[in-house]
Amino acid sequence: DTNLNFQVAWKPDGTQLLTASGDKTCRLWDIETKSVVSEFIMGNQVEDQQVSCLWQGDYLLTVSLSGFISYLDVNNPSTPIRVIKGHNKPITALALSPDRGTVFTGSHDGFITRWNAKTGEWCSK
Repeated sequence: DTNLNFQVAWKPDGTQLLTASGDKTCRLWDIETKSVVSEFIMGNQVEDQQVSCLWQGDYLLTVSLSGFISYLDVNNPSTPIRVIKGHNKPITALALSPDRGTVFTGSHDGFITRWNAKTGEWCSK
């Protein structure tokens, strides 16, 4: 089922929820009204399914089966801030360090990669 939500992430202030879905979208939801505030359409291929997401300051991070990491602007859902080819296999996990300075991604082939959360630069495998 492509309408599955694979991941949800709370906005730090608790007012919104971000979902990553099998229908190749990420959506921002208003908690109080239970309505969609913004929708990010991430592609039209199977590998564009969004499998994980998180809040990072003023932008959002999502990962897809294609191996791409997308930095999304809450105020401009039509254009990602940055898209990084993160892995050669599907990315299946996304996590943020406690200091929020490092992003970790895990892929289907068992690799875990470290990224600078602000710049998107690769740190190490």
